[in-house]
Amino acid sequence: MFMLGSISMIAVALLIAVATFPALWKAKQRKEIVVASIILIVAVISGVGYLNKLVIFNPIFIIRSTFEPIGRAISDLFQA
Repeated sequence: MFMLGSISMIAVALLIAVATFPALWKAKQRKEIVVASIILIVAVISGVGYLNKLVIFNPIFIIRSTFEPIGRAISDLFQA
């Protein structure tokens, strides 16, 4: 199930990137260029992140993966 979710997120990110690129190419005002560039960059980063199984935009996962080993070591210390 997780694999299907990852593949769909990659597909959505690529779809956003492909749809944004022509808007960036045809943009005439600076504001349009900035907005299209930001959307394109976020889509590419999120697609690459899911492709590499990195969860870039999920701070809960980052916090849990950082503090879970510390908590496990402390609980093992008190159980021993």
